[in-house]
Amino acid sequence: MKELVIKLTGLQKIGEAEVYIDGAPARFEAASNGAVCKYQTEKDSVNIRVYRALNVGGAFWFITQLVFFLITLFGLFDIHARERGLVIDFEAQVDLGVQANELTLKFNYPKENAQAITVQTGLDCLVTADEFRKDDKAVKILKCLKWAKSACAIATVVTAIVALTLTL
Repeated sequence: MKELVIKLTGLQKIGEAEVYIDGAPARFEAASNGAVCKYQTEKDSVNIRVYRALNVGGAFWFITQLVFFLITLFGLFDIHARERGLVIDFEAQVDLGVQANELTLKFNYPKENAQAITVQTGLDCLVTADEFRKDDKAVKILKCLKWAKSACAIATVVTAIVALTLTL
């Protein structure tokens, strides 16, 4: 039985990216400098796939964003405002050795068409995909959400002003 230890560094939180090893989701535990997963297999090589799902990319994105909008007091404290529609596209084939198999995936700063993950390992690793790319559908949705939030904020201010003038 061979063991592969994967370390993730450079992430803000563990759930920011999804990692699959041979098609199965990997389970990571928080560590002092990122997250760690120990994977055991009989195979001589494993396929690692990493991607980041966007909040606006799901099937119920409108309902989710509406709830976030109301919870954040009409978008005033919105934590999703900096989302730019960039997804991670990373895939690698890693040949396992007999001894300790350690693989560190360091996430880089998101920039369009830039390298998404830096691989640090002593193992043979063939990276077939590694970039940040724009999700056009998500970009359109984010623009639409920006306009809708602005319109709702203006409507809220106008309603408050009208309500104050009617009560005085």
